[in-house]
Amino acid sequence: MRVAERLHSERTLVLVPSLPLLEQTVAVWKGERYGGRMVGLCSLKGSGQPGIACTTDPAELIRWTASPGRVTVFATYSSRGWSTWRRPTSRA
Repeated sequence: MRVAERLHSERTLVLVPSLPLLEQTVAVWKGERYGGRMVGLCSLKGSGQPGIACTTDPAELIRWTASPGRVTVFATYSSRGWSTWRRPTSRA
């Protein structure tokens, strides 16, 4: 969050390894009042939402992030097909 603030970032992508960590990260960013729209690229929907709108549909994500202003997208590695990034660094 601090890096995004220092860069005056209008678009920020926050990648985390798991849904529980996504929920925790969203809570911290909201608690710090980072500002702007926050959306999730993850499978959490309905009552399982981490306090932000979530989707797995790329077209919907584009609609949510297309307008001007600060937007932060929270996603898990696997929600973008990036789960292989974690494998080389995972410890058994």
